[in-house]
Amino acid sequence: MTEQEIHTICEKYNINNYSINSDGSIDVDGNVNLVKKNLKEIPLKFNKVSGYFNCSYNKLTSLKGSPKEVESFFTCYDNKLNDLKYAPNRIGSWFDCSVNNLKNLKNSPTCVNLFFCEGNPLESLEGYNNDYDKLECENKDVLIFKTKRKEKLKILNTLLMN
Repeated sequence: MTEQEIHTICEKYNINNYSINSDGSIDVDGNVNLVKKNLKEIPLKFNKVSGYFNCSYNKLTSLKGSPKEVESFFTCYDNKLNDLKYAPNRIGSWFDCSVNNLKNLKNSPTCVNLFFCEGNPLESLEGYNNDYDKLECENKDVLIFKTKRKEKLKILNTLLMN
């Protein structure tokens, strides 16, 4: 993507105060609001966002292009995500991936203050960082039990193989 194409897309989505990095990603000093834009994919490659990043109410099937770091909150509420691949690693406030098609939490952010994942057909919490006090989802206790049981079985199988 050329710099001119990046400028055009930033203008289209009202993204201001940004700088373009050598790899074509952008850093944004402020917020990114991509709510209800009928997006099937994130239109740019983001690196760092000093405010919030909101790509809710779209038709996203992937978080490819999401920032690596967000200083405020990140929400991808109500999309068509099957996994959290490409989700930011570090989020200064909260992360909300509610109302998607997630069956587990693989590739979820490792540094976050609150984690919301209601409205997903979760079968396990596999991939979550195990800080369950910060997690909000339906059937949380059942999912914690299933996840811990699966981890214990994995350890037992490893011990039996040796």
